[in-house]
Amino acid sequence: MNSMTKATSGQTSARGRVGSADRLQRLVIGVILITLNAIGLIRFPDWTKWLALVFQMELVATGLLGWCPFYWVCRVQSRTDR
Repeated sequence: MNSMTKATSGQTSARGRVGSADRLQRLVIGVILITLNAIGLIRFPDWTKWLALVFQMELVATGLLGWCPFYWVCRVQSRTDR
């Protein structure tokens, strides 16, 4: 089975769940991007600065919560129950 699976109708509560490897990647990438943005190594135009920050915070939040609203809408999960 691949790492990204579609939730079936019997797994509606499972939709949007993020697996541990996916969570770790989201946390690391989100924290790195926020840090680089905070110290000024990444510069965004004024009109995209807040959009970039929202995206970076979304990565960290979904990594911490283990649930992604985009995965939920697409009926995808990367977490498998064993």
